[in-house]
Amino acid sequence: MPKTATFYIDGAIHSANFDSSPFFKKLNQLARNQGLKTAVFLNKSTSQKVLNFFITSGLSFTTNDKNMADSSLVLISNEKSLKTVKDKGFTNLFIVDEIGEIRHNLFNLLRNEFDVHYFTTNKAFETLILNECTQEDRIFFNGTVFLNRINCIWSSLLVTVDNRDFFRELSNVDLYKQDFLNSDYYILSEPNKPLRLIEIVNNTVKTLSNSDLIIEEQYSLDNSKHNNDNDSILEKLEEFTNINQLVLTELKQMSERFSKLEDKIEENTLNTSNFLASDEFEEEDPLAAFRM
Repeated sequence: MPKTATFYIDGAIHSANFDSSPFFKKLNQLARNQGLKTAVFLNKSTSQKVLNFFITSGLSFTTNDKNMADSSLVLISNEKSLKTVKDKGFTNLFIVDEIGEIRHNLFNLLRNEFDVHYFTTNKAFETLILNECTQEDRIFFNGTVFLNRINCIWSSLLVTVDNRDFFRELSNVDLYKQDFLNSDYYILSEPNKPLRLIEIVNNTVKTLSNSDLIIEEQYSLDNSKHNNDNDSILEKLEEFTNINQLVLTELKQMSERFSKLEDKIEENTLNTSNFLASDEFEEEDPLAAFRM
């Protein structure tokens, strides 16, 4: 059985309160404890915003393998340095992997060697790394993750059975009506505990359940959309009926014109026949004109 890990899933776009997120608050807390040895593994696609956190945080860290023994915080980006970190007695490992590109076997190896805190974004739903999440792990979901409805469904498969219904229900409501679906909120899922909603600006925590979802607005929205759709259909039917009526009127007029034309043709045919059958061509003396 693998050791438990903590997953932190942020939105793809980091918010203004980026360094107030649970991952970086936890990192800041442990890194300032000189009695602990903490390592940070930055994957190759780490964004500049993450790097700026370390530059401006005031944390004392080293990036040199030779200085690891004398430091309580190291930053590494080379997989080979992970063994050195382990040999030097580091126990906490924070992994920054924003697009979920870490190799599965490496992740499982690391979670069994360290206390792992794994940071990624909703881009990880497009990879397979979240398959390594177990029912015993803790997961922090940033509110913006669920602005994509399919992520609600995927998330329901990551959490414990008792908490799945919330995410499935969330996928059915009007997402833009939910106050907590913004970057200032995180949903925490833990084994054998109800879901909790964390607001990072005022640092408040509350239990989260299906009753916290705004559903009536979605129902009204659906009804309105349904009525609008019906109105649109009726308008199209009315337009189609009017077109049909115009076509029928035009056909009737054309039929009348054809009928008159047929009568005229018949009259002309009769006159021609009578003219051809008459004796008007014949003269008593065909050569009379030459005898004058």
